[in-house]
Amino acid sequence: MKKLWNYAVNTFEVSTQGSYIKANIIADFHYSALVNMQKDPDILQMLKAYTPSYNNFKTNFTDWETQIGMQEGKTVDLNKLLDELASTLICNWDVNIQVKYNNKTGEYKSLLPHKRKPFQAGKQTERIAAVKALSTALAGFADFKTLKLEVDDFYKKITQAYDVQKVNKSSTTVNSKKVEDARLALCTAMYDNMGLLMHKYAATPEKICTFFDLEALRHGKQTKYTGHIKPLTCHTIAKHTFAPDAQVELINPGTTDLHFYLSQTKDAMPKADGIILKPTEQGIYTAAQLGNTDYAHIMVYNPHKVEAGQYEAYI
Repeated sequence: MKKLWNYAVNTFEVSTQGSYIKANIIADFHYSALVNMQKDPDILQMLKAYTPSYNNFKTNFTDWETQIGMQEGKTVDLNKLLDELASTLICNWDVNIQVKYNNKTGEYKSLLPHKRKPFQAGKQTERIAAVKALSTALAGFADFKTLKLEVDDFYKKITQAYDVQKVNKSSTTVNSKKVEDARLALCTAMYDNMGLLMHKYAATPEKICTFFDLEALRHGKQTKYTGHIKPLTCHTIAKHTFAPDAQVELINPGTTDLHFYLSQTKDAMPKADGIILKPTEQGIYTAAQLGNTDYAHIMVYNPHKVEAGQYEAYI
């Protein structure tokens, strides 16, 4: 397949592929440049033609950012309940059961066949299922009516939190489709304006440069990095130079906490700074939040003693 002529490639679409954040930066720059020059009738027409696509993108981009924030909040709610289950509740339930049946008896094993482990490790659905299984088993013990009510109440809370989180994830997917369509329309509008500016400034093409954020465009599209990380190890995601306000998107699709940070070397363990994401959490962060932006290695550390982690990063 023949390579397209450079001028037949929409540089705005290519440069912002995979990064709504970058599209937003480039879009704002172009809009401001047009507004500043709108006394020129030709520029005013470009501004009028560009504004609908720009406004549509801004609306959908804001909705997407808001939904990401809501999803993070709902994920925090669910993770708090899972933490409570693992650290406090199952310990109390176990002790309560052992007051009547020690852990060697058949009665104990029918209630907690694998002891506390299913409540403290594994996928979210598996841990929630363990709560349900305990509730079902407790129904056969008249002496544990109060405990069963407590387990049932928690099961109701955690299933509601899980359902709400999944609804928010679904909404984020929908909003991602809308903002992607808006991005494509926006890039077409900027590409159209670039052609008009080339026509207007054919004899003085350097003037075209003032209408676009060339640094952002030249940086290229955001790159996606994915991988797995072994327990108690750190890993270099990428070597990259960051401005303090540069933004990265981080996702933890796995089942362990992950610590993201900047490092001077490719094997440095994390310190107090950086971002810690719990399982299923994601967010958009500035490079400064990850640490010292004089450091060029963006790192991830898995603090779990047994389970491997999984990460995604858009840089």
